[in-house]
Amino acid sequence: MGLGPDIVIPGQEGFGNTEWQYGIAGAIIQRFFNDKLIVGLLVQQTWGKSSVENGGTIKSPFVFNPFANLQLGGGWYIATNDMQAQYNWQTEGITVPIGSRFGYVLVQPKKSWNLYLEYATNLATDKWLGSAAKSQIRLNISMTMPM
Repeated sequence: MGLGPDIVIPGQEGFGNTEWQYGIAGAIIQRFFNDKLIVGLLVQQTWGKSSVENGGTIKSPFVFNPFANLQLGGGWYIATNDMQAQYNWQTEGITVPIGSRFGYVLVQPKKSWNLYLEYATNLATDKWLGSAAKSQIRLNISMTMPM
């Protein structure tokens, strides 16, 4: 379990948020069945300055990110996708992504590989102003090397 500050660094114009944001984040993780099942929750709320035209402080979307991962053995797993349910305080819009992932992790002495296939859809209200894909499929291959 953890609780701490959440700082969003501005991005380039046209790619995400271009303003500094500050807030709080909390997480909790629980393991079950000899560490074969891991479930958790990440909650975030940040606030930031709006543009000069809007003047004042705005509330950024509240983010609710539940996750679960079930180890099947031999490196295989099933898990939730990278769900980030969000609530926008200004528009009262909600988006809830739903999906699942099937993957394989290969651990080697100096690196590990994570390969997965994921399907996700997005439930959003008419008041949600951000993007919300109806269907998406992701194929991921990533390598991790300890430093």
